[in-house]
Amino acid sequence: MGFTADQPMKTLWPEDLPDKAGRAIVDAVGTRFRDRVAIKTPVARLPKAYKGDFSEWIADRKRKPRTLRDSWERSEVIPKQDGHEVEIFTMDPVAPHVEWDTRPHSITAGMRVDPRTGELRQGSLRFPMGPNFMFRKEVWHPGTQGKHMMRDTAAEIETLWLEVAERELEELIARENLK
Repeated sequence: MGFTADQPMKTLWPEDLPDKAGRAIVDAVGTRFRDRVAIKTPVARLPKAYKGDFSEWIADRKRKPRTLRDSWERSEVIPKQDGHEVEIFTMDPVAPHVEWDTRPHSITAGMRVDPRTGELRQGSLRFPMGPNFMFRKEVWHPGTQGKHMMRDTAAEIETLWLEVAERELEELIARENLK
């Protein structure tokens, strides 16, 4: 048996319901994306050479562990001509170096002013190597494999967004008393 309405279909729900639904879905997916990319962001570990001294490590690095992980943000829902959008981002300049692969390259210490004499001298690089620190004028960086937090989260969200959307629609229908 079919359904016959005495009025047009669009009168069965509030006029702004499709826009509210789109906003709610994009909002929920945006929050899920930000939270998942943060979870996938690695946190640096204290090298052995620091012998458990986090304060020295933080002073050397000039940043605390979890700085990148805690920096992920999301925009408000942005209305677009054909829908809605949320931007996921970080202002941390380290992010591209963690996200993407780094090619092998040399690193050369810069010149510095000797605070005792005021003379310009060749600086040195100090870095942990096992249980000790090494000092060199130039080192060869072997490169790194990127962690691809954004790329992997985007792929994950692409498969999960319908599940998130269904939950949001159910909650919206309940809030709007449309059952």
